[in-house]
Amino acid sequence: MGSANKNLEYDVLMKSLDLNDVRELEDLLIECIYAGIIVGRLDQQKSQLKIERVAGRDPSDLDIANMCEKLEKWGLAVENMIEHVDSEAKIATDIYDMKKLKINELKENVSALKSEKEVTMGGNKSSAISSNGGWAGNSVTSERGGDDMAAALAASRVEF
Repeated sequence: MGSANKNLEYDVLMKSLDLNDVRELEDLLIECIYAGIIVGRLDQQKSQLKIERVAGRDPSDLDIANMCEKLEKWGLAVENMIEHVDSEAKIATDIYDMKKLKINELKENVSALKSEKEVTMGGNKSSAISSNGGWAGNSVTSERGGDDMAAALAASRVEF
């Protein structure tokens, strides 16, 4: 009754519930509102119950069919969302793995350059000190080592 019509007349309700007194009807309706069975308000001037929502007990066959249809659509939407999240997670994992490989490659390059620099600098240490206490070293080797180190530093600054 309340799911089809949102404004129910007191007269109709009293006949349906076999009540003779308006006060009896209002007391029953107030109890239903407090119990959460009905969400609405009483309009005593118009002798109506204005219903916002009711808790249904016995759904009709049409209601059940509509519920099933909505649940099937919801289930399909959930499946599609799961597939989308899975594909996005795979893409994110692939990107993460590629970035990790690139970082490891850069670390290996830096490590190799450091080792090469240590070998180059270590071999010239004893003979490369100039008379004024500075490094005389081979300018070609130091320039190449500096360029390699600068390239490694520039490559390590790539944003991820």
